[in-house]
Amino acid sequence: MTARKIAPITQDRVIDRKITVTLFPDEFAKTKSEKTIRFSNLAEAMGKRTAKTKDALPYIKLATFGNQKTNHDCLRSNANMLWGSGIEVEHDAGDVSFEEAEQRLRSARLAAVLCTTASEGAEPGQRERISNTCVARFEAIL
Repeated sequence: MTARKIAPITQDRVIDRKITVTLFPDEFAKTKSEKTIRFSNLAEAMGKRTAKTKDALPYIKLATFGNQKTNHDCLRSNANMLWGSGIEVEHDAGDVSFEEAEQRLRSARLAAVLCTTASEGAEPGQRERISNTCVARFEAIL
């Protein structure tokens, strides 16, 4: 299982920027690994991830996390986020087609990676995830 559609939305001013992503093996996020990649390679890297089930896919966050665990031994929390290199947005309402979302991002001139989620197709309606980079990294303030 992987994202069914992926579209890099390019804007020359930020597309080749290096970003750090954190990969969590599952929703419980007891461990993590970090990778620094160019934003322009994010769509390709996301498209290479495949698994038989959604639960077998890693969680990708455009942020760096510390080692402070929650009461449930989880590293993926707002309190543990150190800084971000982008923002992820999910749209699960199913009322916007992939093509319309792509056009809206292009019209807004946002550099982003748009992809359908691993849940897309499980229930009626389309689900998309938008990952867009920031011009500079930002510190967590929570």
